[in-house]
Amino acid sequence: MDKVLLVDDDQMLGTMLDNFLKDKYKLKIALSIEEAETMMMEFCPQVILLDLNFNEGKDGRQFLQSGNANGSIVIVISAETIKTEEKVKFLNKGALDVIKKPFELLELEAKINKAISLYNAYHSLDYKNISDNNLGDILDSCRAILKKSMTYSKNSAIIKEKEIVNI
Repeated sequence: MDKVLLVDDDQMLGTMLDNFLKDKYKLKIALSIEEAETMMMEFCPQVILLDLNFNEGKDGRQFLQSGNANGSIVIVISAETIKTEEKVKFLNKGALDVIKKPFELLELEAKINKAISLYNAYHSLDYKNISDNNLGDILDSCRAILKKSMTYSKNSAIIKEKEIVNI
């Protein structure tokens, strides 16, 4: 079963997501960044749902900047309105997406599915056998996965696809 780590100090949100996602994913909940950093080693989630703001300790921005995701795909969750410049900063730091609270559960589930598809595609590549001859085929496969699981508007899809090509 695919693993998702929710890093958020909102216990009600954790309970709601646990009830909604329990049949689809193995979900663990960390109520602080420090707890998440400890859980990362043993749980190894494919996807991290990361809140930005915490009442105490480190915040989600520090976690994202530190590179502590250890290969997991990060989706940022924010209770505040984020300016485009800050969203771009999160995307450039490694987040796959940004979603604002309150959000629709079905939309979040679609974003998680997309993140898991990308995670699985990335981890299925055989890097030893990548050469200039087959790099185009690999990028085409990544584009196909993105298009298949895309939940963005047409403009956002084009931006995300260009980011993959520029890796």
